[in-house]
Amino acid sequence: KWLLDQSIGNPESLEDTRYCYYLYLTCLYNGDEYYSQQIADKITAIYKKQPDNWRIGWLLLYLPGEFTRNDSVKWNFVMQLIQQGCHSPVMYLEALILLNRTPSMLIHLQEATLRILIFGAKMQYLSDELMQQVVSIAARTKEYNKDILKVLMPLYEKQPTQEVLRVICMQLMKGERCDKESFVWYERGIRENLPLTKLYENYMMSMDIRREQEILRNALMYFSYQCALPGEYTEYLYHYVVKNRENIGDLYEVYAPQIGRFIIKQLYAGKINSNLAYLYQEVLLKEMATPDNIRQFAEIVFYNRICVADDDIVNVIVLDDRIKTEMLYPVTGRTAYVLLFSNEHTILLEDVSGNRYFGTREYQTECYFFPRRFIPLLSEHAKDSIPYNLFVCGDNKELFALTSKNADRCRYLADSELLEEDYREQLRMSLLTYYFEQDDNANLEEVLSVLEWNQIPAKNRAEVVKYLSIHGMYEKAYRFTLAFGPENVEAKTIVRFARGLIEENVITGDDEFTCMLYSAFERGKYNQEVLEYLVRHYKGLSKNLRNVWRATASFDLDTYEVCERILLQILETGAYIGDEEDIYRSYVESGAKTDVNRAYLSYKSYEYLIRDRVVGEYVFTGVESLYGRNRTIPFVCMLAYLKYYSAKTDALTEEQKEMIVFFLEFLYTQKNIIMPFFAAYKNISDCAREIADHVMIEYRCNPDSSVVIHYIVSGNDEDENGYVREEMKNMYGGIFVKEFILF
Repeated sequence: KWLLDQSIGNPESLEDTRYCYYLYLTCLYNGDEYYSQQIADKITAIYKKQPDNWRIGWLLLYLPGEFTRNDSVKWNFVMQLIQQGCHSPVMYLEALILLNRTPSMLIHLQEATLRILIFGAKMQYLSDELMQQVVSIAARTKEYNKDILKVLMPLYEKQPTQEVLRVICMQLMKGERCDKESFVWYERGIRENLPLTKLYENYMMSMDIRREQEILRNALMYFSYQCALPGEYTEYLYHYVVKNRENIGDLYEVYAPQIGRFIIKQLYAGKINSNLAYLYQEVLLKEMATPDNIRQFAEIVFYNRICVADDDIVNVIVLDDRIKTEMLYPVTGRTAYVLLFSNEHTILLEDVSGNRYFGTREYQTECYFFPRRFIPLLSEHAKDSIPYNLFVCGDNKELFALTSKNADRCRYLADSELLEEDYREQLRMSLLTYYFEQDDNANLEEVLSVLEWNQIPAKNRAEVVKYLSIHGMYEKAYRFTLAFGPENVEAKTIVRFARGLIEENVITGDDEFTCMLYSAFERGKYNQEVLEYLVRHYKGLSKNLRNVWRATASFDLDTYEVCERILLQILETGAYIGDEEDIYRSYVESGAKTDVNRAYLSYKSYEYLIRDRVVGEYVFTGVESLYGRNRTIPFVCMLAYLKYYSAKTDALTEEQKEMIVFFLEFLYTQKNIIMPFFAAYKNISDCAREIADHVMIEYRCNPDSSVVIHYIVSGNDEDENGYVREEMKNMYGGIFVKEFILF
């Protein structure tokens, strides 16, 4: 007492809590029951003023009153203090003392009660009876409460019993806990053969399937009868079973049917991941390799998993320059499954705003298969798979090589509308070249039959036309050549398909066809059929027609039509070409038309007479022939004939002299035409002798002009009035002549 009084001094000056503890200490050394009751009443009065002061409330537990006589009242008071926010171990210990002494006071596992029990479990201060009470109440709890687990788990570690373990597993399942911590308890539950519904399912779903770990045999037996796990856990389970089939004995035979059904279902749903990839290779391809299954497998063998680093990435876009459209794959959980069947693809990442990134966002790619290993297996059954065919045909268009192993695949791709046209064009040309080199006429003709000209690259058009011509598709070869022009098509190719068309009488008189033939002819390629067609139908420049006529010399062809066209064009254009004389002779020998012959001789006579052009003697031979058939011939032919032979009077035959006499008499006496060269025939014609006494002045100009000559007779007065003015007569075609008689 002396020490207490010395340390405190004046008790009335203390604050309430310390004052209450001072009063409590005085009770201890006083020992008087009446005094203790007075102190209890005084502290109670102070507590009522501060009901949230648990330190003062704790003193009441040890002072005379109801708390010391009734544990139930004391328990309720302690719980009241704890519920008001008291977290002191002192108060927790008070509660634990009461519960250990009377476990039945624990009726519900409320928040405050659980805090007490958690403290007790941590301090290992829970009696066996109390633990049984806790387990019993927890087993009846319908809702998940993590604090119950905080009580039970340490209890189990201290005293592992099936009942505690059962309640722990029940609580975890009520909370749908499938985490790493839960897995340990589910595993313990299975090892103890706890009869809990869904225990095995939760065990599997809490397993870390990202790494390989053992699955308990009890679990394997449970799922061998029925498996209702989510897909990814079923895949993991079946992966484990297949991988460890040699270790699990007959259990694998029980699993086999359901594994097979599951694999088929996933296969035809297009599902793929690392576990399924293993199942496909170990079960599907080894035990279930039907044609239909292999065809379906070919659709997923090129799938890869892409894991992106950023949460805002929502799509992965794959670009392949052989495919028309981009391939878009959604990202779920930072993961996307994408088709990658070449090394030339481009991968883009797309965020929620539609922005796309190339090379600036991180991602990882996981390949499930090595497709080249499966080519022998897939080759017979995956003919309709675009990814497989693209893979087999190679991804480098520049280094692409067609072989017997990929020819059929390329054939399929060449017909696919899903691919870019330039790639399909390349495939078609590679196929044509390959079939041609391999003498595979059936396939070559099949490809050619469906080919259209706009599907052919410009650099390969001539080659395609050659193939068409060789294989008798003449009309299509002509149509293709017509579409893109004959300039780059080999001349011999044109001749080949032209011959076929001519023989089949498919085209007659077509101007475009004719021009195409001439383009080949011009390049030195032709045959008898082509020449014969050109002779009949070609209507080009005179020199081109002349070239056609020349080429006929090596063939026994009727050149009548081409000769006539040449002569008519000469008449129309006035052009001069070599071989004109031979062409005319050929025409005449073939039975020239009189009007054409007459017109041509008139033209040449005019050129000789009026324009002083040099002409061959054949013209005048033609005049003689025309005169022999019909004595009515053009004036110009007569005049030209007389002019030509006026210098050759000594070599005239009797027939020629007769013609000349006739011409002179007709022109001079009937038409009053006189020319200076008439006088050359004075020895054979009376008219010419008469004309020879005249002096003639000749002047040439425009036939429509009026020509006047002014002359003076010698001996007359040489003044202006002495000149004589006379108009000169236009004898023919602008040849004006004035004759004078001189003595």
